[in-house]
Amino acid sequence: MKHKSIFLLIACLLVAALFGTDTVKADTVDDVRSVIDGIAMFKMSESGASDLQEWADGALCEGAGADADAYAFALYKLGKADVTAYKEALRKYLGENTVRSATTRLKYALCLLMGEEVNRPCKDPYITATLEDSVGKQGIMSLVYGLHLSNCWCNAPEYPPFKLVDELMSLRHEDGGWSVMGQYSDVDVTAMVLQSFAYLRKTLYNDVYGWVQVYEGEALEEHRKLYEKIEDGVRTGLTFLSGKQNETGDFAGFGSDNAESTAQVLIALSSLGIDGASDPDFVKNGNSVVDGIMRYRLPDGSFAHVLGGDSNPTATSQVFTAMASYICYQEGNIYYRIYASEELPEESSDAGSLKIEFHFQESTEESEVGSKDSLNSEAVDIAGSADSQAEPAPDSDNKTVAENQKKAVSISDEEAKNGEKQILESSEKTVTEDDSGNDLITITPVDDRETSPIKGILYIGILGIAVLASVLLLVFKKRNPKNFIFVALVAGVALAAVFFSDFKTEADYYRSETVEGEVAGEVTLSIRCDTIAGLGDSEFVPEDGCILEATTYAFAPDETVYDILVRAVKDNKLHMEKKKTGSGPRDYYICGIANIYEYDWGELSGWMYYVNGESPSVGCGEYRVKDGDRIEWLYTREIGRDLKGSFDMLTGEK
Repeated sequence: MKHKSIFLLIACLLVAALFGTDTVKADTVDDVRSVIDGIAMFKMSESGASDLQEWADGALCEGAGADADAYAFALYKLGKADVTAYKEALRKYLGENTVRSATTRLKYALCLLMGEEVNRPCKDPYITATLEDSVGKQGIMSLVYGLHLSNCWCNAPEYPPFKLVDELMSLRHEDGGWSVMGQYSDVDVTAMVLQSFAYLRKTLYNDVYGWVQVYEGEALEEHRKLYEKIEDGVRTGLTFLSGKQNETGDFAGFGSDNAESTAQVLIALSSLGIDGASDPDFVKNGNSVVDGIMRYRLPDGSFAHVLGGDSNPTATSQVFTAMASYICYQEGNIYYRIYASEELPEESSDAGSLKIEFHFQESTEESEVGSKDSLNSEAVDIAGSADSQAEPAPDSDNKTVAENQKKAVSISDEEAKNGEKQILESSEKTVTEDDSGNDLITITPVDDRETSPIKGILYIGILGIAVLASVLLLVFKKRNPKNFIFVALVAGVALAAVFFSDFKTEADYYRSETVEGEVAGEVTLSIRCDTIAGLGDSEFVPEDGCILEATTYAFAPDETVYDILVRAVKDNKLHMEKKKTGSGPRDYYICGIANIYEYDWGELSGWMYYVNGESPSVGCGEYRVKDGDRIEWLYTREIGRDLKGSFDMLTGEK
């Protein structure tokens, strides 16, 4: 009897060992799906959509070319929505706008592949043109996305797969990872390089060590060498990432623990077939990568960039991508690989997938990527930094925008979403008191001209034309009542169109606005471009680099750096260009100030803001100012590394 009891105990332990892992896995998958559902509900509530398809056909189409690509791609990979309408909207956007960033063009090309049969060379005009003018033209991230496209039968003429791998491996640092600049590896970029290696690594393994030998002789040996090179990169990259994981399961990037860096690691692990919820190399103090991401979840289902922060669009979208990649891993496919059918495989289908042909030859041309210090500022945006002023992506040709094309025009905030120019006219700031004695901030234009009666002029013009048309009908004896009725109808439609349209003069658009509320304090703001002073003959660059000296501004509660900047450029009649980056009212990226733009002085140039000497890790529309803050808008040629006292995003030191 005693022996039977021992036998039963051992049997129970064996059963627990066999099925315990699956139980944990099932719980994790359920948790991941709940995160996906929570984010989807959050986004649908923002747009008013009642289901995923309505969200895809509505808000995501409206956001094509702005902030919708990550959500559309994830819905496609999960098989949750038909993204045909989104692809049409994206094509419309690309036909009407010039995308300056090479990496962004490659991302859009990958989105256009959704639902396409990728078992043959790509013939899509936009994708083929993008492959020719974008891969390898913008540093490491243009190589990463070039490899993603290559994995889907879309090869750049000058960058076959083996060359992309060679270039990426040449940029690896001594610590085993990758970065956009410097000698120290970065979590986000390392994870993204590993994501791009995943499919080719799996395909090459099947080619070299599979049951059926596709290649032989020299070709087989070359494939083996390439596989070993990728495997070496994956090994050192994973070692680097494991060493950077916090005890809480999450990761730090650009100076702070954050959701986006952790999300990128989960995408990399899932793509490589590693369970980010249980792999022992990525569990610290009992906390997995999935646990690390969950630390940033908010009650409304969205995610914060940092602990204690507000809902962040970038963090939320990247977590959505990461969780979708984990589901893809569970279903046996790789996230950034577009399969040959719209239906996602229930289990791994790579055994019968395409074979990538390699033409091994020595390149006689020098790499366009450059040295290990080749940079790509867009990686900051893709890899998860919420600092909107670290977002600019280098242009492929790095040409200065012609000054005669920088004529600013007055536009609405909706138009600013597409990156058009905007001039903010002068204003005066006054502080008054309300009936309760609270200070109110009022912004009043300096040029307080009367509003131009545009609608009145149009009304008079339409009526005048109608009268003239009636007179002509009488003169030419076309007195049929139907003719006069037709004129009256046309005039009526025109009058109605004017009545329901919102016409504004430049003065109207920037007319006085009052910020209701008690004055919370004062800040100073300055705008400088010392890094380019004296380097060229541009009429827009002051000799001393000072565009606006430190000026004091009162502010109301909850106002942000963006609000203060808008007030400053109004006060000083400075040009400003902004671009919508999210759905929030202040989700803007500042493209240009005083006719000095991102990319004008190199592929890493653009505007950054500092508060009290530090570069915040959130966008200017998210940073709420405090009394006594010193705000500086500074132009950089090297994504901040050329700014005195700036924060080094790689070493974590000033």
